[in-house]
Amino acid sequence: MKTTMQHQRHTIFLGEDNNIVFKLICINLVVYLLLNFIRVIYFLYGFSYADFYDQIMPWVVLPSSWHGLVTHPWTLLTFMFVHLSFWHILSNMLWFWVFGRLLQDFAGYQKVAPVYLYGGLAGGALFVLSYHIFPIFRPIAEQSTAFGASASVMAIAFAVTLLIPRFRFFPMVAGGIPLWVVTVIFVLVDLASIPHGNAGGHIAHLGGAAFGALFMWQLQRGHDWSTGMQRMFVWVNGWFDPERRQISHRPHKEEKTSAYRTSKFYRSDVPPFKKVSRVSEKKIDEILDKINEQGFHSLTREEREILKRASQEDIQ
Repeated sequence: MKTTMQHQRHTIFLGEDNNIVFKLICINLVVYLLLNFIRVIYFLYGFSYADFYDQIMPWVVLPSSWHGLVTHPWTLLTFMFVHLSFWHILSNMLWFWVFGRLLQDFAGYQKVAPVYLYGGLAGGALFVLSYHIFPIFRPIAEQSTAFGASASVMAIAFAVTLLIPRFRFFPMVAGGIPLWVVTVIFVLVDLASIPHGNAGGHIAHLGGAAFGALFMWQLQRGHDWSTGMQRMFVWVNGWFDPERRQISHRPHKEEKTSAYRTSKFYRSDVPPFKKVSRVSEKKIDEILDKINEQGFHSLTREEREILKRASQEDIQ
């Protein structure tokens, strides 16, 4: 297990195909730079910040009014990638890196984007509903907006905390800091900022947190809510990379051929011998790739034994 964590932590800084955390951070950064570039153009031409916000932001931020949502329905998706303040995007992306890499390591990279997007959608929906349910928000329901990745990050945080609550940061220092403690600190920091404004936005964060916890609770009971979105991603990627789609089907064909040969030429229920050999580096890489794609829980008992032996002996 130690070997696994070292391998996964190394890839977080690389733009690899399966590093979804890195890709989502890049998308957020690109949107941040683009919006601020437009903001600079407005400034150079003598327009005020109010002009920029009134003319550009309604196209990407989530409105609390029904009319704004009906006329700009795509904002349910775009708002979770929008940041204007440097400190806003810095804090969100740091928290996302902390929790997102853990979800990617332990649940597989295919779970990161669905939790991020579904969590953001859940938070956005609760934001809109709260402005029409609670009387305190009704006077400002027509002009309030929400944007930022906080609801999505909250969903990631609660999902991974429910998955591995006993995981510890810095285990060499006084036994380490439990993951659930870091999550509690994250939530308290968020709640403490409610009196400073944007209370509806913080309600959206709670919606993201609720979805993240519910998603992982269902996943642990065998119900994977990310399957539909994963299939959509595979379908879209297939249009841009047909060769990769063909390669992804090869292992399935090889497994069927191997099963056919076994059924035809080897009928004994007892294997002729049990080979216990030193673990090869190629086998370790295959297991680590499987963890990256499907999560640690997908490993068979034999694969877990291989990882255990690899941590106790030198790899050939």
